[in-house]
Amino acid sequence: MSLDIERLKAKLDSLKNPKKGGSNNKGDKKTWSPDTKKTNTIRLVQYPYGDDPFVELHFHYNIGKSGILCLNKTYGNRCPICEFGYELYKSGDKETSKKMFAKQRVYAAMIDRSEPNPTPRLWGFGKEIYQQLIESLLSEDYGTFLDPVNGLDAELKCEKADGAEWAKPKLTFKRKESRLAATDKQVQEIRNSVPNIDDVFKPLTEKEIEARLAAWLQMTDKDGSETVKGSEAQSVTSESDPESSNDNIKDLDEAFEQAIKS
Repeated sequence: MSLDIERLKAKLDSLKNPKKGGSNNKGDKKTWSPDTKKTNTIRLVQYPYGDDPFVELHFHYNIGKSGILCLNKTYGNRCPICEFGYELYKSGDKETSKKMFAKQRVYAAMIDRSEPNPTPRLWGFGKEIYQQLIESLLSEDYGTFLDPVNGLDAELKCEKADGAEWAKPKLTFKRKESRLAATDKQVQEIRNSVPNIDDVFKPLTEKEIEARLAAWLQMTDKDGSETVKGSEAQSVTSESDPESSNDNIKDLDEAFEQAIKS
């Protein structure tokens, strides 16, 4: 068996220079984040696993180190974090309930033009880019940007305003049409290789979410960074009445909207 020397060199380089090239050298090759130090040239690709080119997900970001898919907002099922946050809201703890609110994250398939052999990945972004992409799809000038033959590349730059904590992405479509790839075969290979988002972000079960929430409450209680009553923390892992849970879910959206505005 012959060795793939170039691939081995790339792996060695990533081990020696883990921060080289921004955030795209992570082990997860199914998602993509822009290099904040340069202008990224990308091409968006039609998501092949549904009619919508964009996939909306909702995550709870403040419970532990990693985001948790919201079972309620994403799938319409019971979500222990949403229910607990709603109970906090009703008790008057609106500040903590804001942190429990699920945040929307939208994903689109794309390739990075800087790669010699572009690999389709999923790029996650927020409301502003999402709105811009929908408006572009509906416009006469940019409505065909997803077309594999006559589509448009885009430049993506992360700019940080004075006094801002985070840099915001700015997307600008190029005016000149171009092919997704040089040949029809390469175009099809890219489209066939787009990751299915269901394989990338898998939801936790209710029991797993309850365990994560309980562990987070214990951590915050020890650190003193959050004020949550012990009885409330214990109630997270207890079985709740399905009917009362459904009643809570009906009021979640309104409650959290009010909590965010206040």
